[in-house]
Amino acid sequence: MNQENQAMKLFQEGYNCAQSVFCAYSETYGVDEVTSFRLSQGFGGGIAHSGDVCGAACGMVMVASMHLCQALDVDKQKKEATYAKIEQMLQEFEACNGAKDCHDLLAMDDGQRIQGKKKVCVKAIVSCCDIIDKHLR
Repeated sequence: MNQENQAMKLFQEGYNCAQSVFCAYSETYGVDEVTSFRLSQGFGGGIAHSGDVCGAACGMVMVASMHLCQALDVDKQKKEATYAKIEQMLQEFEACNGAKDCHDLLAMDDGQRIQGKKKVCVKAIVSCCDIIDKHLR
């Protein structure tokens, strides 16, 4: 099963958007599913339902960080290269989805979820997987 299908399966099983993306890719980078599930728990709903950056996009950033930073290295140029690649990926996410913040994606009002959440989240998860596969493979 490819990672996009795995991410969708996890989302359907009840994983949040961040967990769905990060857990689908994390074992590729040596992080077991339990650890990746725990690490990404708080990113759902735009970081703890705050409506900030989409949880799926946060999961994508975590995958990109694992891919681009594979050692304890504080080299400034390597950090900047990581930031630049992630910024490019987030811009692509925003272009594909129309926004990068959960609040805007869901058109939430005072933090209330709307009926289209599943549809919006599925599109966000799929686009994150597509962007990961495009930029990191």
